[in-house]
Amino acid sequence: MQINENLNVMKAIFIIFISFIVSGCAIFFPDSLEGDSVPDEELGSVIFINEVSADDPNEDDWVELYNSNSDGIDLSDFYLSDDDQEYTKWDFPRGTFIAGKSYLVVVCDGDNEGIHTSFKLSAGSEGIYLTSSDGITVLDSISAVPNTGTGSYGRTTNGGSTWGLFTTPTKGGSNS
Repeated sequence: MQINENLNVMKAIFIIFISFIVSGCAIFFPDSLEGDSVPDEELGSVIFINEVSADDPNEDDWVELYNSNSDGIDLSDFYLSDDDQEYTKWDFPRGTFIAGKSYLVVVCDGDNEGIHTSFKLSAGSEGIYLTSSDGITVLDSISAVPNTGTGSYGRTTNGGSTWGLFTTPTKGGSNS
């Protein structure tokens, strides 16, 4: 009988110990690992369409997003589209995360798997729209993507307001 009571006490202590460790560890994780700590209504000033490449004969079209915030953002259920009448054309898969002060490259090849959109870009004739999870709020957009050939079109500084053509793309890196 004494052995069973000791085992029950040891189990209870073990459960309390594990609970303490799990809850204590959460304190040590930085906010940048949590994602989506920025309210949706503020994301338009935090996450940007930063660079695009369309009609490059050597590779698939792509869109680079930039998170200017130090906190990570969970893009699950956000949308990317090339159609101003259908903002919800392609949704980011669950678990799509962009770390703080970091980049995410989305391939626009029509494959619709992982971080590959269900559409391809057409230079000159369509824009790109990044929309929040409500499917209505446009966080960022480009009205028309120029034909970049083997280059790209991007913000001259990350998240800045001035755009320019790059002869050498900076895909997944700083636009400086």
